[in-house]
Amino acid sequence: MTNKDKTGGERQSRLRLARSKWLKEHGYNSAEGLLGALMRGEVALQVVSVPTQRAADICPRCEGTGSYADYIGKRACSLCGGTGKCR
Repeated sequence: MTNKDKTGGERQSRLRLARSKWLKEHGYNSAEGLLGALMRGEVALQVVSVPTQRAADICPRCEGTGSYADYIGKRACSLCGGTGKCR
């Protein structure tokens, strides 16, 4: 629940209104109408790529710092050689 909602019922109501608003903006009266259009092949779902927060050249293990902490302690990253950049 967010700070806007005091109860689970308020959250459900807010989400229901948001879904209804989206459906009406896109020309559907209900979720069943959208599902029917999908099943008839009138519309298709499209996958959208969302950009990541971190740059592609940052090392995934040390997250660009050149070192990382594990169960033994702080270590120099062997994946990027301590540079923080992917090879």
